[in-house]
Amino acid sequence: MKKNDGQVLIIVLLVLTLTMIFVITLFPLIIQSAKQASLSEQKMQTKHAAEMGMTLFEKLFDQIIDKKEFHSADELQNEVQNSTPANPVSLNDHVAYQLNVQTAAVTKNNDSIITITVDSYGIYDGKQKKDLQKTYTVTMGSIDGSGSNQIFTNISDFDVLKNPSFLNFGDEKFEDFYDNINSRTHYEGSFNFISYNELNQSIDVSRYAKFQNTLRMNPNSALQIQKSTLFNNYVSLTKSNLFIGNDVYFQNYLDLSSQSNLTVGGNASFKGFHADQSSLWFGSNVYSSNDIQLTNHSNMVANGSMFIPTANIDQSTLQVKGHFFANNNIQLHNNAKMDIDGNASLSTITIDSSSTLTVKGNLTANNWLTINGKACVYGKADNIRTNATILHASSCDNQPNGTVFVLNQPVAPPSGGSGDNKNVTVEEGDVIYK
Repeated sequence: MKKNDGQVLIIVLLVLTLTMIFVITLFPLIIQSAKQASLSEQKMQTKHAAEMGMTLFEKLFDQIIDKKEFHSADELQNEVQNSTPANPVSLNDHVAYQLNVQTAAVTKNNDSIITITVDSYGIYDGKQKKDLQKTYTVTMGSIDGSGSNQIFTNISDFDVLKNPSFLNFGDEKFEDFYDNINSRTHYEGSFNFISYNELNQSIDVSRYAKFQNTLRMNPNSALQIQKSTLFNNYVSLTKSNLFIGNDVYFQNYLDLSSQSNLTVGGNASFKGFHADQSSLWFGSNVYSSNDIQLTNHSNMVANGSMFIPTANIDQSTLQVKGHFFANNNIQLHNNAKMDIDGNASLSTITIDSSSTLTVKGNLTANNWLTINGKACVYGKADNIRTNATILHASSCDNQPNGTVFVLNQPVAPPSGGSGDNKNVTVEEGDVIYK
């Protein structure tokens, strides 16, 4: 019996010993696994924090570019630096993000090229754990619209824009260029581009340019021409930027889509265009012999006067700093806005219940105006014929749909001009995870 008890005791001690050895061996692994799980959780949280910081900066930068006019590279750099949070932004007791922005500017062909590099750090208990980086390249073109900024006051003034002679090429010497336009990034002088071209990169021309064939600007491409430009054939922009320093003449149709940008320092003449989810800015007067379309949150600003036959403005905005003339139907749909700083001379217009026309001068019209939305006229609106109720008021505040409010205020000449210098183009790099 005693012998059996001894054997049991030995077995028990052996099991306990093995168990202790197993636990001692396993314990560091458990601790290590717990630490790894904690580190993984920290990495995930700091990654999310860094991403949140980058998202905040992206929204902040978009607001800076969209809402403010800049006249120098220093002004833009200061605005970015001053708008970025200087201290870490806490998300909870342990996690925060920190933004660090570096800017640098150089001058190239009278343009200011600003590089903005933003780092977003994810922080856990005061220690940096994750770094995201993104680079913006901002080009501020030197718009030179000299001699092109006189605001047209009569329809006959637009006759000068009906043929390309207003481009004033004079005795300028053009070099004929037959190769692919992508074979260079910089063209010094004035060039006559002969061939069909698809632009796939950023290119600048130091003086004048002519394009004899179709030009397609593919996504993320950019074309900067410092002087006046003639396009003799079809032009399309897809998520791209076209900058013309002086005047421009489009002999054929123009298409802009997918957040494209057209900037023209002086006058512009078209054979019609369609801008979809895109922006257009003109330093002076705009003429089109055919219809124009602004759709899907597009925005157009003309710092001079404008003459067109017809327009379809759908979920978009048109702003004219001078006078506006149209000899056929204008249609405003789906929260469209049309703002005229000078007088508006219309044939007919259709405004749906979600859209608005504002004329800071006088309004005249030859035909019937269908107004189910709102029309606000600061000056006079004599003898217009419309389905809407015409009311003489002191302001257009709280204006109901289906009305024309006429304020009968003295009308000052529109200021117009290209003083706002809205000539900024932005190229965004990808977010890099470090």
